[in-house]
Amino acid sequence: MKKLREIRVLVLYNWKPLTGFALLYKLVSVLIFVPLLWGIFDLIMKAGGYAYLTLENIGAFLTDWRTVPLLLLLFILAASYAMIDISAVVFTLDLLDSWNR
Repeated sequence: MKKLREIRVLVLYNWKPLTGFALLYKLVSVLIFVPLLWGIFDLIMKAGGYAYLTLENIGAFLTDWRTVPLLLLLFILAASYAMIDISAVVFTLDLLDSWNR
């Protein structure tokens, strides 16, 4: 319970830098990462020979030997993106906490 109070105090005290970082990170993600991930997914579909996905062809698409490793790579990239976002917020809170002491 004490840790939650400390986190709450840190977030309330440092809301400006956290909000600034979050807005900048989201802007960069909308302009760069989302189009990049969509582009990679489009390349995966082209590599599998699909122009679009429907309920009838999604099973064949997901079991194609070319798409499975590429989709795994895409999921790893998306997870890395989310991990960077979470890690940066935690790092910022820790850094601001050490400055305030």
